[in-house]
Amino acid sequence: MPNIQEFETRQYMHSTDFEAFNYADMNGRLVARHRHNFYEILFFHKGNVTYEIDDQSYVLQPGDIVLLPKEHPHNPIIRSGEPYIRSVIWVSEEYIRRIDPSASLLNIFNIKDKDGKTQHVMRLPVNKSGPLLLYAQNAADESVFNYPHAKLMQSSLIAYILVQLSRYAAVDDKNPEDDSICSKVKEYLDYHFTENISLDDLEEKFYVSKFHLSRVFKQQTGSSIHEYITKLRMTLARQLLYTDAPLNEIYQSCGYNSYSSFFRSFKARYGCSPNDFQTLQSEAFSKDDTEE
Repeated sequence: MPNIQEFETRQYMHSTDFEAFNYADMNGRLVARHRHNFYEILFFHKGNVTYEIDDQSYVLQPGDIVLLPKEHPHNPIIRSGEPYIRSVIWVSEEYIRRIDPSASLLNIFNIKDKDGKTQHVMRLPVNKSGPLLLYAQNAADESVFNYPHAKLMQSSLIAYILVQLSRYAAVDDKNPEDDSICSKVKEYLDYHFTENISLDDLEEKFYVSKFHLSRVFKQQTGSSIHEYITKLRMTLARQLLYTDAPLNEIYQSCGYNSYSSFFRSFKARYGCSPNDFQTLQSEAFSKDDTEE
């Protein structure tokens, strides 16, 4: 249960950065439709509440996180019978841009559904929403109890919340079709990485824009297509270098057209030349044989 503060009716910020509150309405009451020039994040603990934002209505469930862009009209409809308990964070655009010069954190207030409508409520699994509700509650407690370095702690908690919401939004925004095409391309590369594969080839084979494919593949795997192919080739190269196969056969078996390209890739990944690696392994094996 949050440490409840006295409700403030003002719709403006005293701070230029952020403010945080823990509120409880014990009885149903009418709240006028309103808007403000800062962003608001509401963490819903409990109650019987419908939230109206623009032309949309959301029946809130415990753990819901309401994301309110600035200047968007909104109001809760609070029904009696159960206390309406929530933690609220107000945050200015200036503060968000200061901690995130790219301003990508602002995207959490503009999440779109499959029909292109803005989704103002994020509903996460309890293991994800629970800690965020607790951090929001703690951010408000910092003001209530005036702890040492309260402003710094609040800033840290709010920044953490914003980043986590941004990450969860990015995961939820994944398109199942993108997952499917990425898996197919990855499987294809696993079997054909020694071949001369270009983005144009993949575009033609999988009927998807090479630009979209590049972006999705990087998003899903953390590597570009070129990096992924290189990683597979280098893994094979190491395996072949444990044998006594000549280097001119190894680099071709790994899909390289020239030894110089193979050399650069190998040294960049492992910090030594293919020849040095092979020599080192050979000497190690010879030493083991001698000791036996």
